[in-house]
Amino acid sequence: MVSVSAWMVSTTALIAAKPATCIRPTSMSTEPVKIEFSLQNDPRLLEGARTIFAHAAKQTGLPFEYHQEFSVASLEKCREAFVMAEEKDRADSAIHILVGEFSDRVEIAIEYPGDLMAGASGASTGCGRECAGGNSSAGGSATVKQIFDSVESQSFDGRSRLKVIKYVGVEKLNTKVR
Repeated sequence: MVSVSAWMVSTTALIAAKPATCIRPTSMSTEPVKIEFSLQNDPRLLEGARTIFAHAAKQTGLPFEYHQEFSVASLEKCREAFVMAEEKDRADSAIHILVGEFSDRVEIAIEYPGDLMAGASGASTGCGRECAGGNSSAGGSATVKQIFDSVESQSFDGRSRLKVIKYVGVEKLNTKVR
């Protein structure tokens, strides 16, 4: 019995003499999160995209009541891109979407085949005629026009890109960590 106690004492003494170790806190990444995917004009796939848009809104801290509105407005922009791609009689009417989650905003870039519509400008901020897809006949609703803080559009190499940005308001800065 004495040898067992002596062995335990020496083991305890060796461990106690070492500096305490603990798991270091995980460092937070300041890199933006990016989700990238391509879509065909299929209602089932569009519903999946709506879920991704709502998730991005949630992750960046957009207030809960705006998640649905933001995802519906983003989905409307995808539908407009499909319409514009199909009007150009392209064989490949798939759109490519890049969702960026930043600490202060959500950015969605929608790239599609074809050039911009004649009424759309090269770059715009705010929500004027461009929020409705380039002209007032594109069917953009007033609700969609008020969701995004910035809308930019450009064409290059036979493809067009529409970028919408929604900034997170003061609500995120005032929230407390639970």
